[in-house]
Amino acid sequence: HPPESRAPLPLAIHHSPLCFTFALYSFQRLSSIQTKGGTSSSEQQPNISTVPSGSFSTHQTFALLDPSTLEETLAHGTLSVALNAQSEICVLQKNGGVPLDQDTILRLVEVAVGKAKEIETLVDRRLQEDWDERRLELR
Repeated sequence: HPPESRAPLPLAIHHSPLCFTFALYSFQRLSSIQTKGGTSSSEQQPNISTVPSGSFSTHQTFALLDPSTLEETLAHGTLSVALNAQSEICVLQKNGGVPLDQDTILRLVEVAVGKAKEIETLVDRRLQEDWDERRLELR
């Protein structure tokens, strides 16, 4: 219907899922790095593995929210979470060989929920502003 004959209705957007990707980087903890020759002297060059293998106790994992293409290419793995601001998870996908314990996954999901709430607030505010600008009087 044209807006002259019938007032438009606002689009109802509720519980829309938002997708967040975390780039995962895994590095050996400094306390577990073995140096050449078996000593822990700071003068020797450490053997640092760039392959994210090992246990939770020997490796430390860093996560970066919404990486660029280069950052994602350099990552050892990714964790993608699709959820809404009501904390309802639609999709959880982990790629790569970075070991993640459940506490780390839950912490990353909490970060994603916080960002989803921020984005939902922004979308709601912009939709309300748009609706206020489009109000028409019927004659």
